[in-house]
Amino acid sequence: MTADTGGIVVSGGAGGTAADLDAMLRAAAVLGDCADRLTAAGGRLTVAAGQVLDPAAIALDPGGWVRAEQRVVAAAADLARLSVRAGALGAAVRTAATGYQRADRLVAEALAAARDRVAGSLGEQLPRLALRFPLGAFVVAGAAVAVPVAVSTADVMVPATVDLVGDVVRDEVGPGGLSARLAVLGGLGVRELQDDGAAAGAKALGWLARHPETAEHLVAAAPSFAAGVLLLRRSGTDPRVTLPRPEAQGALPPQDVPDLAALAAAIGYGTGLLGRGPVTVRPARTPPPQPVRPPAGVADLVRGAVALAPSRDGSLPGEPGRIRVQRVEHAGTRRAIVYVPATQTWDLGHGTNPMDATSNLDAVAGIPSAAAEGVVGALRSAGVDRSEPLLLVGYSQGGLTSMSLATDPGFRAEFTPTAVLTVGSPVGAFPAPADVAVLSIEHAEDLITVLDGAPNPDVPTWTTVRREVLDPAGGDDVVRAAAATNPMAAHGADPYVLTAELAERTDHPSVRAWTEQAEPFLDRAGAVTSASDWVAERQP
Repeated sequence: MTADTGGIVVSGGAGGTAADLDAMLRAAAVLGDCADRLTAAGGRLTVAAGQVLDPAAIALDPGGWVRAEQRVVAAAADLARLSVRAGALGAAVRTAATGYQRADRLVAEALAAARDRVAGSLGEQLPRLALRFPLGAFVVAGAAVAVPVAVSTADVMVPATVDLVGDVVRDEVGPGGLSARLAVLGGLGVRELQDDGAAAGAKALGWLARHPETAEHLVAAAPSFAAGVLLLRRSGTDPRVTLPRPEAQGALPPQDVPDLAALAAAIGYGTGLLGRGPVTVRPARTPPPQPVRPPAGVADLVRGAVALAPSRDGSLPGEPGRIRVQRVEHAGTRRAIVYVPATQTWDLGHGTNPMDATSNLDAVAGIPSAAAEGVVGALRSAGVDRSEPLLLVGYSQGGLTSMSLATDPGFRAEFTPTAVLTVGSPVGAFPAPADVAVLSIEHAEDLITVLDGAPNPDVPTWTTVRREVLDPAGGDDVVRAAAATNPMAAHGADPYVLTAELAERTDHPSVRAWTEQAEPFLDRAGAVTSASDWVAERQP
């Protein structure tokens, strides 16, 4: 079930469609059980009536016994009718629930099949495109390969990327070239492409931000496009690509974004483009300000996560690779919150900061990332163990890292994650853990959140809160103004804090259920808290 409440749209969780369908199936089972019990009761009533017949009593009042027998027969018939009605109602409810599930699945599969067929066909035509329009083929192929690598806090990096695209377009596209052949495409004129490539790139990204459903389909189609380029789409085989790190494997041809990321990782590690090295953790040189109280709610948790993110100019609020562990104690029980930072550098694994582009790619591909290793090291250094319930909170890459850990069997064997909060993170491709309450806060126009190529699962344990920040009616004026020059404005930290505040005020059952699960980590009478900062560093 999707509900629009207070400017936000809530899906999944305790009040979601999957939860409703589960409730319908449980109701159908109860009705079926009632039908069986009613049938059995009617049978026992009929048998009992025959066993208590007393000829002497019948002789004294034959009319009374006849009437009594009629009542017993009528009661048994009523029970039989109720049994039939309960059974029929249960069957109808079960049919409706399973029919809804089947129809939803068939529609999704049909749309995906059509999209993948078109994308695969386009990919197969890329070699021909390369012969006639080399630059166009390079741009298209590069965009398809870059999808899984681009998962990051792009509000800092996109302007530089746009400038680079602009330089390529200005230098390589001349009169009569590719731009002339393209003429006008989606409002981007030839002169605009030639004279101001950076503005053209920003305009394209801005258009995608205003049409996130298109971005979602483009990302979801990328694996089929890549398979078409590799001429693997119709092979009928499904070999496995063994990565240099054996924990993850990807299908070839790639079936989804994680498979595509696994293929990119295999190439990157095999060629040395991506680096790796052991991660160590040490205490931060400057201790964090000690919190007076535990987090009051969702908004405070989001503030804790975005506090570790780079500012708009790319500067960090402290040492690179900083991770914060907060302890909350109440009534003799201690719990831990870990705040996982966003992407802090676009280094490809050759630098010391593990919160880099390689960690993004690894997390999407299902490979233990250096960022995840840093989080584990911070928790160990802080003394957190399996006896303490754990809440993971992450913004952008931090949410990606948090979900990769919450679904990792090795991590779950050492720690006890009970709740996860992701903010502006592409996490839809992760499986939904049945014993972990997940809350994902996303903006509809945030291109980062669609880079997983899959919607967040609509299951009882996973709630998604979305807000359209560019909506003229109920959006954010500040974000709309910023979006005029920065297509990644919807990924900003401040707008996400506001969305978290809106989520905190809603009475939607799914949000309430997650908050109740996270309540032991939040402020309440008698609770005390402390915090420690740890720095993760990749060794050469």
